[in-house]
Amino acid sequence: MLYALKFLRTEAKEFETERYDRQGIAEIEAELDRIINKRQLDASEDWQALGTKLSGKTPEPFDIEKYQEEYISAERSKKDETFLGKFILAALAQKSMVTNRIFKSGSKLAGKSVERGKRE
Repeated sequence: MLYALKFLRTEAKEFETERYDRQGIAEIEAELDRIINKRQLDASEDWQALGTKLSGKTPEPFDIEKYQEEYISAERSKKDETFLGKFILAALAQKSMVTNRIFKSGSKLAGKSVERGKRE
């Protein structure tokens, strides 16, 4: 997931599956566990604090309405270039990777699976 989140901040056009940022995770694993396991409805302040710690800069507060408006207002052909569009593409690629791995193992838990962006 760390790689997927870093992907959002790059100009890369293709999300790579089977790629992990193991060193990055090791450095912040305890902090990630604390944020993920804390019972709260909105963890954006904790994520902002971690972002500040990692980058030395304070990220702007998360404003879901801003990102929703950007996505909704974007032309159909430009939706994938928005913040939410990039997140959705990264999430779909991650889901596809997991589903394909389960499918290729012979387990039927994933149902029928195809690689995202490819047709049979």
